[in-house]
Order: sequence, then C-alpha cells, then structure tokens
Amino acid sequence: MNRIYSISKFVLPILFFSFARISCGGGGGGSSDSSGGGGGPPPIAYVGLTTPATITESNSEDMVFGSLLGVETGTSFALSAESQDKQSQNEQAKTISIHPNVIDFPLVLNNTSKNINFIVLKKYSLSTAVSAVRTATDIINGNCGGTATYTLNINDITGAYDGTFIFSKYCEDGIVILGDTNINGTVNLATGEIITISYVFESLTVDDFIYKGNVFVNDAVTPQIITLDLLAKDSGSDKVYWAKEYSILITEINATDSEIEVTGTYYDPGQGYVTVSTPEPLLVSTEDWPILGILLCVGDKNSKARLTAINESSYKIEADTDGDDICDYNSGVLNWPGSTPSAWQSRTSMPTPRYFLAAGATGGKIYAIGGFYSSDTVPLNTVEEYDPAFDVWNTKPPIPTARMRHAVEVLNGKIYAIGGRAPGYIITNVVEEFQPTAGNWITKTPMPTPRENLAATVLNGKIYAIGGRDGTSFLPTGVVEEYNPGTESWTTKASMPTPRFSLTACSANGKIYAIGGSSLSGALDVVEEYNPSTNSWNTKSSIPINRTEHVAVSVNEIIYLFGGSGTVFTGKEVEKYDPSIDKWTIKNSMPDGGTGFSAGVVNAKVYVIGVGDYLSGVGKFSKVYEYDPILDP
Repeated sequence: MNRIYSISKFVLPILFFSFARISCGGGGGGSSDSSGGGGGPPPIAYVGLTTPATITESNSEDMVFGSLLGVETGTSFALSAESQDKQSQNEQAKTISIHPNVIDFPLVLNNTSKNINFIVLKKYSLSTAVSAVRTATDIINGNCGGTATYTLNINDITGAYDGTFIFSKYCEDGIVILGDTNINGTVNLATGEIITISYVFESLTVDDFIYKGNVFVNDAVTPQIITLDLLAKDSGSDKVYWAKEYSILITEINATDSEIEVTGTYYDPGQGYVTVSTPEPLLVSTEDWPILGILLCVGDKNSKARLTAINESSYKIEADTDGDDICDYNSGVLNWPGSTPSAWQSRTSMPTPRYFLAAGATGGKIYAIGGFYSSDTVPLNTVEEYDPAFDVWNTKPPIPTARMRHAVEVLNGKIYAIGGRAPGYIITNVVEEFQPTAGNWITKTPMPTPRENLAATVLNGKIYAIGGRDGTSFLPTGVVEEYNPGTESWTTKASMPTPRFSLTACSANGKIYAIGGSSLSGALDVVEEYNPSTNSWNTKSSIPINRTEHVAVSVNEIIYLFGGSGTVFTGKEVEKYDPSIDKWTIKNSMPDGGTGFSAGVVNAKVYVIGVGDYLSGVGKFSKVYEYDPILDP
C-alpha cells in the first residue's frame, strides 16, 4: 500500500509502528482507564508483567518484529541464514503477516476523520439552524468496502465538536475496521481543517487485534504532536500489550517525507516493560515502512534491542544483552514484511570516504583497500572490511604500502594488492598479500612492470595483471603479466591488442575479458578476450556505451559493468555481458552515478563500494549499494 503522505494525513502511522509490539521501554505498570465507544468483546485490561524486561539474543528479534506487525509475527521475513533457521524452527507457532496493521490502522482512523467536510456542514447549518450547536450525521464509504458513520455535535461559534464514529467493516487500502470510537476536538471554522482531535475507544477490531485506549492529535503546532495510551489484545492468544504515555513528534520535510520521533513505555505481558525512543528519527516516505532511522528499546540493566531502517525494503535488528553498549547480536539484513525488494538496495556507507580504491571478497566479507580522498599525491593505507550478512564495517590492519588506482584480486582466501600509485606520485610494482584469518600483510614478489590504473583477474589458480598506465612512459600499455602465488613468480604473456588504462578485466568460461578503459583519445568501447591455453587475444562485441574508470564483476559466468565515465554517460549505467553468446544487455541503472569506486561479490550479489562522482565532485565517495542480478532478469 504505497501512499504519498502529507502532514495532515500522515499523523498516526508511526505511533502504532512504535508500540504494537516493541518489547522495549521503561516505566510503570497497570491497566488503561480509557473508555468510550460501546458494546463488543469483554473489557480489555493489561494483566502481564510490570517489571523491566530483559532483552536477550533469543527474544530481541521477535520483540522488535512484533512491534511492527503484532504479536504472532516472528521472523518470517528474515533474509540472513541465522534468521531463516530461526524462522524454520518457529514457523509452526507463528502467524505470518505481510500487512503492517500497526501502521495502517491508525492512518485509516485519522484519514476517516479528515473526510468530514466541516465547511459544508457549517454552510448547511447556518441556513437551517437556529442555535450555534447543531448535530450532523453522514456516511463515509471505504475505498474497498464498508462504511464509517459519524454523528457530530458542532459548535459553529467556538469550533468545538464531539460525537462518534461507527465503523461497519470499513475498509481503506485493505485495512478493515469494526467497532466505534468517541471523538472530540476543535476545528478551524474558516478553513474546515481539524486543529485537534481525540479518539477514545473501548473496542476497535482490526484483523486479529482489538484496540482499546485514547489517541490525541494536535495539528496546531510544529512539529505535530501525538500522545496516546493504548491496549492491544491479540484475539488469537488473548494476550494484551500496553503502549503507555507515548509521545510522537512528526516533522514534515517535504510533500512526501516526514521525520518521526517516538518516546514512551511499552509493556509485554510475558517480558515486562521497556522504554522506547528514536536516537535517529524515523524517516517515512511513500512506502509503508521507514526508510531510515533507528528505533531503540531499553530494558532491565540497560539491555537493548535496536532496529535500524536501511531502506524502503530492508532493516536489521541488533541487541545489547548485557548493557555494556556493545551489540552482541545482529540479525543480518531483513526484508520489511510485504515489501518486494528491488535489484538495488542501499547499505551502510563505508566509514572512510575515498575513491580509486580497490576491493576483493573472500570468506563472505569484502575488503576495501587504499584509495585517496583529499589529494591524489597522498594515497591511503586504509583497509576496511564489510560484512554483507550483517551490514557492518570493521577496521582491519592497514596495507604497508599506501596506494590508489591499484588492482586487488583474491586467490585461495588471500587478498593481493597489485601496483597502483604510491605516495609522492610514484607508480609502483609492489605486491602485498593480506591473510584475513591471520590479519597480517606480507610483501610478495613485485610485478615486473610498474603501472597504475591496471586491471586484474584470477583464472586457473593464477592472477593476471592487464594493461594500465606504464610507470616509466606514463602511457597506456597492453602489457599482460601472470602471477603464480605457489611459486611467487611472474610470467609475461601476450600483450593486449589495444593498450589502455582504467579498464576492467573479468574471467568467465575459462577466458579473460578486458573491457573498456581509456586511450589517449578518451573512453573506449573495446572488448578483447584472452585465451590462456593458446596465449592469444580475440576481439568481441563492443560495449553499448564506451566507458572508463568503471567496475566489472563476474557472477555465475556472466559479466556486469557498473558506472564510470564516457562520451554520453550518467555514471549510473549497468550492462550485462554473456560471453557464451557474445551479447550485451542494458540493465537497471545504479541509484547513484559515479567513477573510481570498486565492488565485490558475495553469495551471487554485487556490492558496489565508495560510490560518488570523482569527475564532478558529487557524493561523499562512501555509499554502498547491493545489486541482486536475480531481481534484474
């Protein structure tokens, strides 16, 4: 259910997002004294634990997941292997829900009130009524069925009103409400806009939940303020959850985006209470779920559960179970329920912004090595490790030779940094090997030809260093040198027919493909294939768009090109090459364009790292995006 929210309509989504089952908070206990409406099921009361909840590794994911959807939701949308295992273990006891009722129910409730046309009612009353206070009744039809009938007592002098809404299977965008609520508040008589509104209800049913409590909305202040005290009963288990004394601040950023800050106390009958807050405001846009921000739940002895919104389709959950402010549980990247992931997803940015870095992947991690930021004469020795499963970065031992415009390849679990530009604008031939398990760097046999802006790839247990800018002449070169880590020796191979630098190289189907790059005349569309068994080169189909300073990776024998610069180019272009049929295909563009970034492949997904446009200076050169070729067929 995608909407564009204005501040007048998007007033309640996050208040239910925040309480529906966040086992987080701090405060007292007891039951709600709210009243109103009438009829329906027996009275709802909270009878659970009123002591602080202890957040553990085993309950943190369920508590935060439940805070979004309701009680019996579990981990049904987890993407990490650990979460999938947990889902399998619990799927018999959990109800899978893909509709975020905890967001959409209050939105429907308040949107219904926005459909009252106070100006029309006032004009009608002035022509027929003899007193300032009159009663008006009307029916609002749901956009997917049912009705909401209101009866209001309106004071046309003060703007005060009170009355009731009766929901008869009222449906808006798939959310169905049954029951009644008392309402009261004030309206601007000149514009017909609601200034304040208060909802008080004993029993409003939405899907498997029955809600009791009160909600107050103040539209007259900025940021908009919502306060609430609510009980939520799961009709399946009869458990009652309590959101006590919540305060929600909503700041409209633009026509589609709002920031939401939440504080309050949440009670889970089996866990106890926790305090709820948003250390970073939740950013809500046109999707059902937040796209940025952090929701924090604090329980007994400072134990915590933290939800981080990554983008419109994914998030992660972390837990600090011993209260030392260090998370000892990470759920990995999860999919928002009901969302359809796109081929491109934003991920946590690289800690050190830089460009003309190089990256390699091994052991499920990606290592971003070197690059530069402030000056191209001062390369960095920075090494940072990215873990895609948990969307986290860690600092690793620096590379001994700081460098940029170099190549990185991985062979037998070891990472090799080759050539590039060292401090002082020195084009180097230094080769250094990093062993992630040991965490140390070792200097290896240098490459025969010093060069920068070269490409490298692995095939048949050897590393091939291809092309680049020669360290002596500073001209494009076609030199190809093969490195054998087993013997620590280099062998010169047949030169690439087209000398070039800032190219890429990938191996697929037993061949090597040198793609694009620059000559002295500019970006190229050249693709040349190297056959190591015959030590020979062949020309293949050209790239549809000539490019240089781009990135290429091989996934399941298919080559993907990302970004770069060229003659007619945005830096966002993505192209797929199938060597088996020598064919190029245009794919979905990157969210942001750029040059001089790098990439790694983990579990058949591509992670482009350090995205930013070096040529235009746009971007911080730290953005990370995940690309899933399966979602971009």
